Amino acid sequence: MTPLIRTAAAAALVLACTSLGQAAPVTRSFTLSDGSSEVVVNPSNGVVVWQTDGEPDNVFLLGHFLRAEGDSSDRRLRQFFGAAPEGAIGRNSATLSWRSETLAAELDIVLRGSLPGVGQSTLSRTLTLSNIGESPLSLVLFDYIDLDGVFDQFNQKDRTRLVAPGIVETINATRPDLLLRTTLSPTPDAWEIGNWLDLYFKFLFDRDGPTTLPSTPPIGAWFPAEGVGDQAAVFSWTLTLAPGESLSVVSISERIIPEPAALSLLGLAVTGLVLTRRRPRRS
Repeated sequence: MTPLIRTAAAAALVLACTSLGQAAPVTRSFTLSDGSSEVVVNPSNGVVVWQTDGEPDNVFLLGHFLRAEGDSSDRRLRQFFGAAPEGAIGRNSATLSWRSETLAAELDIVLRGSLPGVGQSTLSRTLTLSNIGESPLSLVLFDYIDLDGVFDQFNQKDRTRLVAPGIVETINATRPDLLLRTTLSPTPDAWEIGNWLDLYFKFLFDRDGPTTLPSTPPIGAWFPAEGVGDQAAVFSWTLTLAPGESLSVVSISERIIPEPAALSLLGLAVTGLVLTRRRPRRS
């Protein structure tokens, strides 16, 4: 077999293994797996579990919220469209799609795991919004990101910061060899990093009406400023789509085990953190 034929055969095998199933309504959670990693996706909320090498969950929730012009609240995609998505689900990837008379949304989720024991994994989410109506659409899109360095129900030991526009990182006091990083594109218009409970209620229960993110803490500042805890981050984009126009927002989350040289620097960042007691984990 020639190298070209071998390459073509390998590509066909990969395509066969990763191809998506036939589209159908998705009303229940499903699991994607790749290498040493798996994620559980709830079609109403987003990604609710992300595990690598069987370690405790590295995510509580990754999900999108939308608000149309004139709306008084921010709603999950399932709520915004008022219906379960159509879904094509493969081994390590899935496409969920929603449609109204004026707006179409397509969410592509891809999981890339590593070999067992390596501890690295990448989870990408691409949300494409398309104006299928005849008038301009004004929308605010939010991406809610709650990553946990090492899940500890009663004593989460994370710190989170916006290290650069569109790049958020989480480190853990008990795992200085682990870094969680999410890169967002295009660069968000605003952000907020805070206690998970405050942001969870702000978005999941919408206790304060339409949300405007304050872009806090500033770029480079850790949350919490001292000690450790359990945080979430939310990013927003203010969009206007002309008829026929589409826009994609990409969020790539990485579970990284740094090289030894970088590991020593990362260890300095968590040295001396005060371990804090926290409330029971959300169910």
